[in-house]
Amino acid sequence: MTRKAIAVDLDGTLCLRNTFNIFLRQLVYAHRFRLLRLAELCAWIGARRLRLISHARMKRHILGRFCPPSPALVDSVVDTVWRHANPEVTTLVDRCRREGYATILATAAPEAYASAIARRFGLEYCIATPQPDSGKAWGEARGCAKRDAVVRLAEERSLVLDIAVSDHADDMPLLEAAATAILVELPVGNLRRI
Repeated sequence: MTRKAIAVDLDGTLCLRNTFNIFLRQLVYAHRFRLLRLAELCAWIGARRLRLISHARMKRHILGRFCPPSPALVDSVVDTVWRHANPEVTTLVDRCRREGYATILATAAPEAYASAIARRFGLEYCIATPQPDSGKAWGEARGCAKRDAVVRLAEERSLVLDIAVSDHADDMPLLEAAATAILVELPVGNLRRI
């Protein structure tokens, strides 16, 4: 028997803020007394801000050097994300859950904290960017890669992707794969069926 599913993006959709920026702030704070580690972290963030390196390169390096994060750091990130949750999206996810939908968090955010966010929000599945040293091929879970991972999960679990929710053009492949696509209009977080 097949079951309907809803796939929800994280940054700008389920959470109205960028969770990687939240994670970086927490990481800097956690390493404030470890001067060499702090300097390395700040150098990579600075290189990205100056556009000397790509976001993906910075993310891969930081995840490789500073992860897995401590449980306390992950809890702090999750608590901050919870405070900035989009109430319209959480209401939609709760309604779908009550109707028997499978719930999927599909995000380019690192699985180092994305799986904990999925658990806090009561989402059954989490597709996220893997750790660089996890043995999985590394690449951000975005665009076609995110869509392909959601479709693969749906096939493995006998799910039908009924609804996809996102705020970003990077997720057009995922939105096009769903029967219903919902766009989150920022900065207010309102939902609009497309």
